[in-house]
Amino acid sequence: MIVTPSNRAGQIAALPSELTGTVPRDVRLSASGIAVAVVVSLMAVGALVSAIVMSIATLRTREPRERVTVSAQTLAVEQRRGEHPPRIVTYEPGGVPPWAVPLLSGALLAAAAGITWRLRRDWVLLSEGRAALARVTSQKKVHRDKHTAYEITSVFQDLSGATHTMRYDASKTPPPVGTLVAIVYHRDNPRWNTAYPLKFVRPSRAPVRARPSRGERAASFLAGNAQR
Repeated sequence: MIVTPSNRAGQIAALPSELTGTVPRDVRLSASGIAVAVVVSLMAVGALVSAIVMSIATLRTREPRERVTVSAQTLAVEQRRGEHPPRIVTYEPGGVPPWAVPLLSGALLAAAAGITWRLRRDWVLLSEGRAALARVTSQKKVHRDKHTAYEITSVFQDLSGATHTMRYDASKTPPPVGTLVAIVYHRDNPRWNTAYPLKFVRPSRAPVRARPSRGERAASFLAGNAQR
C-alpha cells in the first residue's frame, strides 16, 4: 500500500509515477500472482486427472468377475417361494461412488475459476482502471483466518466528482486516519476498486519521464538564481 502525506500537512499529494502513464498499462503477474497461477493450473489438471482415474475405478468395480472377494453394501435381500427358494441379494460394490466423480472434479474447477476471476479482476483494474487518491476515514483491527489484520475505510472521488466509500484489509501497519492512499478503480463501475499496490499483479515498468527541454532547464536555472 502506498501512503501519501495528507494535504493538511502542507504537502502536495501525488499518485505514484507508474499510475500516471497512458492506459492500458503494461501489467505482469507478481511473484505471488505467479504462484497462484501455478496452483490454478495444478487444480485444473487435478480435476481432469481425478475425473479420469475415478471413472476408471468405478467402471472396474462394476465389471462382472468370477470368484473375486469384494466388499459391498447390502441393499436388499429377497426370499422367493418354492421347494428350493433362492435368495436374491442386491448389493452395491464398494469403491468410489459414482456421484463422487463430478463432485470432486466440479469442486476443483469451481475453486480454480474463483481464483482465476480474482487474478483477472486485479489485472483489469491495474491495466485499464483509473487511479485516484483515497482519504482514510477509519481503521479497525479484525481477525481473518487466525491472523490479525486491519480493515481500512476510505473515500475517494471518481472522474465525475461522485464520492465513493471503499473498504480493504491491510495486514501490516495501517495508514493513519486522514492520510491519502493510492487506489485504482474500474472506469465504468467505481465500486469495483482496490488499494495500490495490488497483491497479484504489478506494472511491468514505470513510465519513462520525458527529459526537460533546453528552455525549461534555462527557466529552472533562472528561477533558482532568483530565489537566491
